[in-house]
Parts: sequence; C-alpha cells; structure tokens
Amino acid sequence: MVLYYLHHPNGPQTVQALAEQIAALENDCEPDELSPQQRKRVYVSLYQTHLPKLESSGIIDYDDDSGTVSLTPLADEMDSYLGSANQPSYPWQQHYLGIAVVGVVLLSLSSVSIIPLSSLTIGLVLLAVFSLSAIVQYVQYKKREREPSTELLDQPH
Repeated sequence: MVLYYLHHPNGPQTVQALAEQIAALENDCEPDELSPQQRKRVYVSLYQTHLPKLESSGIIDYDDDSGTVSLTPLADEMDSYLGSANQPSYPWQQHYLGIAVVGVVLLSLSSVSIIPLSSLTIGLVLLAVFSLSAIVQYVQYKKREREPSTELLDQPH
C-alpha cells in the first residue's frame, strides 16, 4: 500500500499522510472518519516495521528529519509484482491480430472485386478500428493504474 500511495497521485508523502490513507483503506472509511487509535496503529506499523524494511531494500528513501517518504528508481521494477494476478486481462494481442487478419481478408477480397469497397475505404476503417482500440486499451490501463491491487484490499489487517 505504501508503494501504491507513493505512486498515486502526488509522489513523496509524509508518514502521517501515508498512515492516514492506508488506515482509511483498511477500515473502509474516509480519512476524516478515522479514530486516533486507527491512525496510530498504522503509523506505528509503518514507522517501526514497513518503512525501515522498504528503505533497507532500496525501494524507498525515508527522510527521518522531515518525515517524508519517496520512491527510488528501484520501485519502478516492483510495479509488475504489485498488480493482481487474479484480475482478468483482456487479450489485446489477439484483438489486434484479429483486426490485422480481418484487414488482410477484406483487402484480398477487395483486390479481386468480390466486395465493392476500395482499398482506401478499407484502410480508413481499419485505421479507425485500430485507433479506437488503442484508446480503449489506454483508458483501461490508466484506470487499473489508479486502483489498488485486489491483493492489497484483501490482505488481513
């Protein structure tokens, strides 16, 4: 959760801000609804256990004087391990392959005058389908990037 919150949305955070966000997620409430006990439990856990381990691993930089935590370049390598293995993923490779196969078939049929469409029309339609597919894929990627992994949400606290 620390890595997730440091990635989204504003980069470096104070330990207090991290504790508040994580406690709110763990207690399924808004940060302003947290009790002092809920905040303190997460803060102590971060301060005494999690942040020192992440720092000694080289994943975060923790400035004890200012109380701020930031990611190191090594943290980017951890991203592939933070995603959910259980989240279904749309098979985009097969999607784009399908578009290419349909394009080849349509262009072949057009070249022997079986279908009354010009190569330009087919090309423009394929370009539109490809572009729309790329936009949808990008939007889905950005949405997944903003959401915590289901493993983070399902962890016992």
